[in-house]
Amino acid sequence: MSSQIHQAACEWFVEFRAGEPGEAARGSFLAWLRQSPAHMAAYLEVAALWAESGVAGARKEWSVEELISQARAAPDNVVTLPSSAAGPAMVTLPASVAPEAAEEMRSAADRRAARFTRRIVVAAASLVLAAGIALAGWLSLRPDVYATALGEHRAVTLADGSVIRLNARSKLAVKLSASGRSVELLEGQALFQVAKDVQRPFTVTSDGTRVQAVGTEFDVRRRRASTVVTVVEGRVAVLDVSGGAGAAGPKVRAGTVYLSAGEQITRSPAAAGTARRVDPAIATAWTRRQLVFDATPLIDVVEEFNLYNRRRLVIHDVSLESFQLDGVFSSPDPAPLIRFLQSRPGVRIRETESEIVIEGTP
Repeated sequence: MSSQIHQAACEWFVEFRAGEPGEAARGSFLAWLRQSPAHMAAYLEVAALWAESGVAGARKEWSVEELISQARAAPDNVVTLPSSAAGPAMVTLPASVAPEAAEEMRSAADRRAARFTRRIVVAAASLVLAAGIALAGWLSLRPDVYATALGEHRAVTLADGSVIRLNARSKLAVKLSASGRSVELLEGQALFQVAKDVQRPFTVTSDGTRVQAVGTEFDVRRRRASTVVTVVEGRVAVLDVSGGAGAAGPKVRAGTVYLSAGEQITRSPAAAGTARRVDPAIATAWTRRQLVFDATPLIDVVEEFNLYNRRRLVIHDVSLESFQLDGVFSSPDPAPLIRFLQSRPGVRIRETESEIVIEGTP
């Protein structure tokens, strides 16, 4: 742990032990805690070390007389504190004081010491509890991240009952709260089956595009330079939020588009896109380990297959990138696609241990 952070944690702990902090000090302390999980960890460590040191339990193990006796045995360790000090001062009684009065004075000092010790223990315990609650709150704010590897499919059931199915090489972050449910699609593709909750809208954000639904089923695919949204069931709102966030929230650059079942839209930084009718079964064929192409450019076909196969497809001749394909193929098996491409005029396939290279013929 950083020595600077540890030093700050010690200073805060000492300040709170010294007395009752004001509102400004409490606010600064909470702000410091929220700056980093390392700050919370450092403070909890300091508090734990203090608790383990046995100071809090001193009055259980030693009587006042024993403490005074040990202190007097080492006079250099006994100092007179000013009356404004946070703790009780050590008082030397004149010999002329009557035994009864001396006993009463020692009892009063004993009670003050007890109150002082309790105040320290309660203050420290309260702060440790507050830090723990703050740490738990911070942990609850962290999104849950889910990801898939090459060729892997994964289904995730959220606490609200919604189900997310991730395509291969996909990654997303989920954050559920009392006021909303939000997902950020970081890469790849996912099919969302949203549990209905009118009080908590379900939103999916992908590269500047935000999809909002209450209870529905839709597919979101994050491509190289665009996001494709397909509605399987129900209705969703699609917004462009790529303008960034302002004081009132995300800045919407384009109007909201509402999609119903069987509609799809493709949005990119360069174009807002328009809704079109599609077959949802084709858009979600990946969930059945199928890839369905309908006049699909070869560059997109290659991108799809490379989600599932370790030996990558590579287009060597850029003029073939726009070559369009039709057909249904098995996603984990490139052999049918290779045979199909080999049968096309002007296309040649060259295979290596790591790549399947698609070239044009001279």
